[in-house]
Amino acid sequence: MTKIELNAFRRTLKNRQTDLGDRSGSREALTIETSPDELDRIQHASDRDVALSNLERNSDRLRETRGALSRIDAGTFGICIGCEEGINPKRLAAVGVILYRLPGSRRSGTEYVPE
Repeated sequence: MTKIELNAFRRTLKNRQTDLGDRSGSREALTIETSPDELDRIQHASDRDVALSNLERNSDRLRETRGALSRIDAGTFGICIGCEEGINPKRLAAVGVILYRLPGSRRSGTEYVPE
């Protein structure tokens, strides 16, 4: 992969990292509110569950993005961690944080698939 391509991936991932970092700061919905009404308590609990799921998902994406940036710095970005062969650049462009090649993408027909 050329330096120009790596720099383009780095810029895209840095932008994603900034965006995800901005989103993870919203934790107001996680506060526990007391209410005498049972339906309000159920609604607040449901809202907290959704907010927690969103926070966990954003945290996972931020971790993946930071990992991809670290792999760029280490010179291993775009290399499958299972078989150590190159990952299709089109797939990298679409996803950006992938670690593995697609099953069947090797010439031998076998592929490392994580469990």
